[in-house]
Amino acid sequence: MGAFVKPMYKFTFAPPEKRFGDFTLFSKGDKYYCIFIENDKSTLPADDGFSVGNSLGLACSKDGIQWTYEGTVIKPEEQWKNRSLWAPCLLENGDSLVLLYSAISKYDKNPLLTQSVGLAHCTNLLDWKDYCNNPVITPPMTSEYYRGSKTQRLCWRDPYLFRLEDTYYCLLACSDIKKPLERSGCVGLLSSNNLIDWQEQEPLFSPSQYWEIETPAIYNYDGKWILLYGNYTNGHKMRYALSDSCFGPFHEPLQNTLAPSWCYCARIINGNCYYWVRNPKLGKVSTVLAPPKLLTLDGTTLSLHKHPAGPTITPIGLLANGFSYRTNTRKIDLLPTQTGLDLVDLPLKDGVNDLRTIAGEFSSSDQVSVATFDGIVEIYVNERFVHSFFS
Repeated sequence: MGAFVKPMYKFTFAPPEKRFGDFTLFSKGDKYYCIFIENDKSTLPADDGFSVGNSLGLACSKDGIQWTYEGTVIKPEEQWKNRSLWAPCLLENGDSLVLLYSAISKYDKNPLLTQSVGLAHCTNLLDWKDYCNNPVITPPMTSEYYRGSKTQRLCWRDPYLFRLEDTYYCLLACSDIKKPLERSGCVGLLSSNNLIDWQEQEPLFSPSQYWEIETPAIYNYDGKWILLYGNYTNGHKMRYALSDSCFGPFHEPLQNTLAPSWCYCARIINGNCYYWVRNPKLGKVSTVLAPPKLLTLDGTTLSLHKHPAGPTITPIGLLANGFSYRTNTRKIDLLPTQTGLDLVDLPLKDGVNDLRTIAGEFSSSDQVSVATFDGIVEIYVNERFVHSFFS
């Protein structure tokens, strides 16, 4: 049985008295910066999620672990964004920084029909100036590739901006017009030479599996192109697909879940993977930025591992013994089971069992470890991150 290790400082981040949401990361010199969705906990209705009243906040860090809140940097003020702001993406562009971010307007009774993307410029990460003719990316009235502004279900948000040579590209959460609505979730692709005039391209990734795909991002890592994206069916999950080319085709491995449920919005910087984590019992009010994990790619398996500067992990035994989290003592106990190698059974605090199949990935002699911090329990097998939940 392993003992809980009390952290010396907080490993998670959220702005004081505010919610934390989808985010973008940037590093310069020896500092890290994070721009993220924020909202006042006290004024946002519990059942309205992040659909109203969001602003964008800024935090900075010297080590990528401990973050300092710097305040709100963009508010939902102009008409095209006066209902709420959604996911941002930051890119260094010469001597300045540019930011694409999602927004919705409250002038339409259905906010899903007013999604658009705006552009802002800055040099110091604090004083952002909107482009004078925002928004720069609006849902199409008609499109060869995507459901547009007159369709019943619009998905046109979560920009991810990157540049190849002289061309800018933007990934978007979109709906593939050629697919049935319930399987139309796709990663849309747009291109531009000036960040203002954008042309639609065919979807970068359209697997015909998901109602919606969210928070897409793309990275060149260890000789492969990694496409990260989220899906909220049966709990929010971070998923991935791989390709030899930036423009695909992308293929999902058979097991393509990057992390446990309720870990979401994966972003990679300096070989580390960041994401937010949420207590499903408390909802979005509990969302925080989790400590980073080391990213490894072995063939088609992308996995997360303990970060050297992250929370201490304590060995508790071998995988062959099986293990369970006991809510009455809030301790990790080794429990001999008949299915110890095939299944990890972790009863959650609300009594619902979360079963993670690990047969074939590990051996009976592999070491199980646990980290406990900020009300979160993380399970590792040979320092590979396999499960997390709130204590």
